Amino acid sequence: MAAGDIKSRLDQALRELSLLASRDIDPWTGRVFTHVYDPGMDEVRETASKALELYRDKTMLDFTVYPSIIELEKQLLGFAGHLFHAPEGYAGTFTYGGTESIILAVLAARERWRRAGGSGAGRIVMPITAHPAFAKAAYLLGLKVERVPVDGATMQADPAIIEEKIDRDTVMIIASAVDYPYGSLDPVEDLGSIAVSRDVWLHVDACIGGMVLAFASDAGEGVEKFDFRVEGVRSFSVDMHKYGYAPKGSSILLFRRARDKKPTIFVDSSWPGYPLVNQAILSTRSAGTLAAAWAVARTLGVEGYRELARMVLEARRRIQKGLESLGLEVLGRPKAGILSFTHSDIDVVELATRLDRAGWVVQLQPGNKHLGFPTSIHLTISPIHARVVDSFLAAVEESIRGAPKPESKFEPYLAEEGFKAVEDLLRRIENAGFDDKVVRAVNEMIYLLEPDVVAELIKEAMLEIFKPSWPGW
Repeated sequence: MAAGDIKSRLDQALRELSLLASRDIDPWTGRVFTHVYDPGMDEVRETASKALELYRDKTMLDFTVYPSIIELEKQLLGFAGHLFHAPEGYAGTFTYGGTESIILAVLAARERWRRAGGSGAGRIVMPITAHPAFAKAAYLLGLKVERVPVDGATMQADPAIIEEKIDRDTVMIIASAVDYPYGSLDPVEDLGSIAVSRDVWLHVDACIGGMVLAFASDAGEGVEKFDFRVEGVRSFSVDMHKYGYAPKGSSILLFRRARDKKPTIFVDSSWPGYPLVNQAILSTRSAGTLAAAWAVARTLGVEGYRELARMVLEARRRIQKGLESLGLEVLGRPKAGILSFTHSDIDVVELATRLDRAGWVVQLQPGNKHLGFPTSIHLTISPIHARVVDSFLAAVEESIRGAPKPESKFEPYLAEEGFKAVEDLLRRIENAGFDDKVVRAVNEMIYLLEPDVVAELIKEAMLEIFKPSWPGW
């Protein structure tokens, strides 16, 4: 292909990519409260981008080719160990996300359990608010999950219930710091005591809360110990691509003891090629996100993160106070940057739709009547939101004015038509796109149906939504 042809095709590809990207939301407006962690500092994003580009084509598969990768990971693990009070002799791994960190932690716990005589399908015992990544890890590693109720007022794990469920088949128990749905901090100290007395592995999932909680006391937020200061904590995960403000694909897993990491290292020298060594699940992976996470942490340092955490907590408190003054119910006991709210006499789906029309991107949590959780609106609060608290609360106030009462139009249809109704709904999603009426029906379906049924229906929908399409290049 001639150079001119390549240039022409490149220009066309970039135009098409820009057109596709224009359909997405702009994540850096300060009006997005989901899946975006915005420090409100262009310099941080620019630093991350430059580091990402510098290391984009360097692979973490073979660290002997790029020895700088070793130093970057060691320093980043050292930084995390310092923040979360890891003891002497700890170890860690940089991964591509919280789910990968959690899968590796579950693998380590499973291998310890097996060495202690465990056999068959062991169990992970965890509060129902714990992240589904643990269920995914169990699915991949041949384990079972037992979800247990949480306190209905605080949404925190109940240590007594968790202890009651521990038996010889228990591979691991879980604490969230904080949980994703409501932002509550589980009682890690109580669970740590149980872990020690019952000799069971305790993992603290601080993926979404750790980088805020580490500085919460300095900002006047009362938090109990949640990290390696608690003796029973065996492993700990924290995402740098959340409140560490690194690009997505950046997480850290820490182990109290280096020997706990050893079962997660995969080595195969039984073939003619070089010995394959993997510290994480992925094999070939770009070092770009590692370099970017290092660069952001190096730029901000402890003091920079402390100031950003203060801004997050200040914004959350102001938003929480404002929502409550409007008569909305804030669920659980938020301790970091996560907050969810609802109202028993307002159609929450409609409220989320109105906020979206007004230019505010929030996340709707459908809830589920079989599990006893209401429909709610979830906010991921970043430092930049400290600038828009008043305008956001004004939008909420305007959106609840005249909002209808909750009324399910889908429930009678579902009861009358059974699964034919759901099949019709899935076809409409495929053919008509995600308009408001379809979004409402989907969220009502998730709320009304048994969770296992919802899971199967979503799998069917995914097969349709991501059906391959040959563009004819």
